[in-house]
Amino acid sequence: MIRQRLLQDKVLCIFCDNEVGTRTKPEHILLDALGGRMTTKWADCNHCNQSFGGTIDKVLPEQLRMLRNMFQMKSGSGQPPPGLSKILSSTGTITLDSRGRPKRVGGKPFTITPLGNERYDVSFSVDSMEEFRKYVAHAAAAIGVTEDHFWAKIEGQYASFQNEYPGTLHSRIQCGGEEVVRSMVKSSLVLLATHVGTMPLKGAAFAQARDFVVKGSEDFLQCFTAVDARDFPESAYQYLLENHGPMFNLIYVRSDDYGRTLAYYHAFNIASWQMVLAEKGGPRNIEIGLASDPLNPARWDGDLATKVSLDFDWLNAPDGSRLNDVSLARVSTVLKLHQDVSRERTIQNVLNDVLGHYYDEGDMIEMDEKGRAAIIEISQKLVAALMQIPTKEKFLLRRSKQPGAE
Repeated sequence: MIRQRLLQDKVLCIFCDNEVGTRTKPEHILLDALGGRMTTKWADCNHCNQSFGGTIDKVLPEQLRMLRNMFQMKSGSGQPPPGLSKILSSTGTITLDSRGRPKRVGGKPFTITPLGNERYDVSFSVDSMEEFRKYVAHAAAAIGVTEDHFWAKIEGQYASFQNEYPGTLHSRIQCGGEEVVRSMVKSSLVLLATHVGTMPLKGAAFAQARDFVVKGSEDFLQCFTAVDARDFPESAYQYLLENHGPMFNLIYVRSDDYGRTLAYYHAFNIASWQMVLAEKGGPRNIEIGLASDPLNPARWDGDLATKVSLDFDWLNAPDGSRLNDVSLARVSTVLKLHQDVSRERTIQNVLNDVLGHYYDEGDMIEMDEKGRAAIIEISQKLVAALMQIPTKEKFLLRRSKQPGAE
């Protein structure tokens, strides 16, 4: 019914008087960077969408950047996880690429030590054979020989590859601030618009919430928003865990008989905020929810309120008195989850790497000489990887990658 009315009437942006419609750029209701997939063209205009995207919508994803990299969280639109720069570790400053692979900051890609009689010791600090081949030309130039001459000297010889681990990483995880809450209020209003249209949200009842999104307000932040450290009602929490994962996101909006309209925003199952969108006079007895799994963005539900109901009185009574203790417990749970996820990812990577070296896809693995060799190599590499034991392997230098070559 709402969609039919929208198609017939002129529809204005919640936050300004620009029209919205079929030609409007889709707005991710839950931020794309947090794994949001549900979109609408019927809430905010292209100008407001772009303005928010370049300001308030950037802050929370940036605050959660470490977690997004740690868990290899893709965006809702499938973009890769963010990389991280200048991360302190127990072995020095490192960067983490979008696949979570560490690289030491400030190290030279190669060092050259003269040995006399036109002989040199060349040591490369690279992450792959492809990167090694890239720097061979630079090393040759530094010595004063051609790349062909350099390869003629080294090709067919054995070199060693040393695998090291960065150790403990040191980083801060934080959530919150005025810009973050402005983005959350915006997302909540956009979600509500998918249910009631934009016209009710342009009225006086939502004026303070709209102004807060557009311009910010310390008074609104203090009087109409609150961090909530309470546990979810048990039945709702179990449903969200089972259907949207251990780090679920949630946006939930509900109003009472008087049109008092509340929003609840829960991010990565770590932090929660309650926001008063309208003190009174909003659409009555509305209940709408959006949940998603940031570890698997394909698992989302924009019709959550038909399965899970959060009581209005519960929503209306946030309590942040135990915030420090609850936040510490939730972050600890997330870090434990990362250990489990990382262990599974490490095991899978070792299996894929070793079996891919011994077998082609579809081959039968048997307990013959090759099968036993593969199992021994898997066992050795798993122990080293899981215990983060530095390893050194020999390999044959080749100028171009050949089938089966690393």
